[in-house]
Amino acid sequence: MDGKIYAIGGRIYMHSGDLVGTNEMYDPTTNNWTTKAPMPTPRALFGTVVYEGKIYCIGGEGDGNITEVYDPATDTWETKAPMPSARSDVEVNAAHGKIYVMGGEPDQTLNYAYDPTADNWTVKSPVPNIAGEYNRAETSAASVTFDGKIYWIGIVGFYDDSRGMLILNQVYNPQSDSWSKRASPPNQLPGPLPEMAAVTTGVWAPKRIYVYGPNHTNYVYDPATDKWTFAKRMEPTHSEFGVAVIDDKIYVIGGAYFYTACELNLQFTPFGYGTMAPVVSVVSQQNATYTTSDTLAVSTNKQVNSMAYSLDRGNNVTFSGNITLTGVPVGQHNVTVYAKDAFGNVGASDPINFTVQQEASFPTIKQWWVPIVLAAAIPAILGIAVACLSIYFKRHRQNPA
Repeated sequence: MDGKIYAIGGRIYMHSGDLVGTNEMYDPTTNNWTTKAPMPTPRALFGTVVYEGKIYCIGGEGDGNITEVYDPATDTWETKAPMPSARSDVEVNAAHGKIYVMGGEPDQTLNYAYDPTADNWTVKSPVPNIAGEYNRAETSAASVTFDGKIYWIGIVGFYDDSRGMLILNQVYNPQSDSWSKRASPPNQLPGPLPEMAAVTTGVWAPKRIYVYGPNHTNYVYDPATDKWTFAKRMEPTHSEFGVAVIDDKIYVIGGAYFYTACELNLQFTPFGYGTMAPVVSVVSQQNATYTTSDTLAVSTNKQVNSMAYSLDRGNNVTFSGNITLTGVPVGQHNVTVYAKDAFGNVGASDPINFTVQQEASFPTIKQWWVPIVLAAAIPAILGIAVACLSIYFKRHRQNPA
């Protein structure tokens, strides 16, 4: 969050009594780590999620129902309402103002919703199709929030032939509390063993879901087309790592390697990175009427190197900040705004159609109260004038010259 990655808790792999609450912050800009306030309850295999500027750490080995929240702004922790039941290896995601905790060990079907505002828990529709003697969903599942829905991708069993593991891609809709199925990732031996997932946002790389596992796997899912592809495999083989995304670059950090904890920090550049054009928005109503000195506010979805506008499809004019169009003739016009990023990708706004009328006949936004005040004041002024004239004439009749 805020351009930083936090590695919290965990364990020294395959050792007893080795749970830690260590909290370390990584800054990709400087490539440095900084130690922060440790998590009060040391544990591993818990779920984490960022919600409204804070990091929620829920469940896990050691104390499986505890909820502890870290505030990076103050470098402090606080304890919230615990989960109704203790679980580890949970999948945790935020959507529509709630935090959802799914699956895990020992009950792989549970789906709880936590309300950060009310600090309470409710039971939601369970993860479906989690059954069978060979279920491995509690340790081999990955999940992400994508466009307001939660994608749960996990192993629910094995085929009886060479196809390997049965992996389901199931989507939870928090608004309807319902589940649906989408295309499953390819099944083959050795299997993909879903463990962690990440989402690229479409700002620097196309919007995709990347699923990682301990067998070098790197599967890519496009929800728009409901299709899976393969990406470059990870090296070396390790497991129980963490995954985070900053500026659409994916970081795979820590984990277990040859029966001990590892300090790996791998950066993966996704498909199509650097090919996405900026999205340009003009904060303006179509077909509106403006004065000759009004300002049009402009925004982009990412940092850009340069901006320009074209008035009435004329030559481009470079600018920075917002656009102030001066000296535009009275009448109908249109303006299009362009932005170029560091990769040379150019994005354009939709043309904004507008009408300019004379300054004197159109009050600016700050002057909206003038006609209202005048409309209210004129009758009062006239009333006072009539009263004064009435008094004057009355006195004049009583005291003639």
